[in-house]
Parts: sequence; C-alpha cells; structure tokens
Amino acid sequence: MSKDKTKIKKFYIGVEPMILKNGNSDGRNSFNSIYKDIFDHLTNGDNKYDEIHIYINNNPGGDFHATMGLIELIKTSRVPVITYAIGNVSSAAALLFMSGHSRYMYPNSKLMFHGVLLNKYPFSGN
Repeated sequence: MSKDKTKIKKFYIGVEPMILKNGNSDGRNSFNSIYKDIFDHLTNGDNKYDEIHIYINNNPGGDFHATMGLIELIKTSRVPVITYAIGNVSSAAALLFMSGHSRYMYPNSKLMFHGVLLNKYPFSGN
C-alpha cells in the first residue's frame, strides 16, 4: 500500500437556501459555517488538502453575491475543487456546481437556471 494517499476535504451543502445570515451561525450545517470553512480552505496558502469536494444536495440556491464570492475563489484556487450535483440543484447552487474544476451529476439530477431580475422585473435586454 502506498503512503502517498490523496488528502481530500469534503463539504456537504444540503437543502437549506444558501443565505449568509447576520450574527451568529445557527449550527454546524448552516451555510454561514460551510461558507467560512470553504473560504478558509481556499484562501489558506499552505493548504493541507490535495482536493476539495463539494456535494450539493437538493439545494434551491440562495445568496447570489455570497455564491459569486465562492465561485471566484474556486476559479482561482490552485487546489482542484470537484463539485457534485445530487437531486435538484437550482439558481445560485447551480452556478456553484458549474464552477468546479471537475463536475459530476448523479443520473437523475437536474440543474435549474433562471433569468436575472433587476429591480424585481425580468431583464428584457432593452
């Protein structure tokens, strides 16, 4: 058996909307704590992991700006970030999934994207 085993850090984003909340985090699975953990691992210069895996399970999306911050970190990360879509992955969660260096979807998974809303009205391009 080889001693050179790949070190992997796994994150699980569940069914709660991906919204950063003001104040204290409400638990170990809240998006606040997951966002902070992923941010810490992607911005740590002496990263001890060879890969980061993000599992996105039946997530409706959430905070667009917070998600875009994570996407920027993923795109510039020297550590490969692998994303997985499980079930229905929608809106900002679908964007997060698409940002992975490698992406995997389970056979019955679905991605949902929607148009951009500006001032509560659909963008018409005019």
